[in-house]
Amino acid sequence: MDVKTTLTKTKAGRRFMGFMRAVNQGDERVLRTTVTQYITEEALQLHDAETWVKQLMHIHQTTGGLKAIQVLASDEYRVLVMMQAKSDHRLHIVDMAVSEEYPHQVSQFIQRMA
Repeated sequence: MDVKTTLTKTKAGRRFMGFMRAVNQGDERVLRTTVTQYITEEALQLHDAETWVKQLMHIHQTTGGLKAIQVLASDEYRVLVMMQAKSDHRLHIVDMAVSEEYPHQVSQFIQRMA
């Protein structure tokens, strides 16, 4: 099964696809809107919206965007995805969890080098 098909099967996967689409645009306004709409209040208490935007912009600037190449683990509310940087082809792991309640906001987003 391909990556896109796997991701579309879960709430976390669908939110992941939209969230990464925003990150890959590298547009600060788009990221600000995404953060305010799709990050849980609990996650925003740990890191405010401005910190989220800066971190996501940093990910985009250092990677040139990330392409999903393999879903390592997936359940309804969490995905672990191997991604490849567009700029230098280095591998990254993104671990993302979403809330159980609609609209399944992001409660955790961890990106690290593989």
